[in-house]
Amino acid sequence: EKLSPAKALGIGWREDKDEFCYKGIEKLVTFAKSLTPSKRTILSVIPRVYDIQGLVHPFIVQGKLLLRDCWMKKLDWDDSLPSDLAERWDLWLSQLPLLAQIRIPRNIWLSNSISVTIEAFPDACELAIASVVYLRCQDNDQVLCNIVGAASRVKNYSETATIARLELIGMMEASFVAASRASALNIPKERIYLYTDSR
Repeated sequence: EKLSPAKALGIGWREDKDEFCYKGIEKLVTFAKSLTPSKRTILSVIPRVYDIQGLVHPFIVQGKLLLRDCWMKKLDWDDSLPSDLAERWDLWLSQLPLLAQIRIPRNIWLSNSISVTIEAFPDACELAIASVVYLRCQDNDQVLCNIVGAASRVKNYSETATIARLELIGMMEASFVAASRASALNIPKERIYLYTDSR
């Protein structure tokens, strides 16, 4: 018998494979395509991608960048998007259904782990600041790493900070996410590691 995924707030759980997935994506695509592309539409659609763990931030941040550029062009809420922004919106919408293919294992632990750490990697560029946090479990002959959280935010055009300063901000934000995940997983703060390529 085929089991239908359990669902809560846009996240589904497939009992047969014990994995999480994103649900309701098809309805969101239909809703988005029913609207005239505008700044109001973008702001209405992007927050509907429910991603409490931040696992699809690389995708969501592209939508946030598009919204920022709408503001920079001083578009009114219901103005039609210029051709360059309209093309980017169409591309973002065309990729949205791919989220339904993502599968996330529910079990992120090795049963006989001898070492468990939280490891965070922040980064920054001229466009955005982002971080990703992993749970790393190791037993005698195996290592298992799983993403347990991520965060991102778009850099404002008005910000004049250097890349080094933005990466420092990224380290701070990564530390918040890492500490939150460590607390939820009962991992002591001494087992949190942050890595950066900033000099």
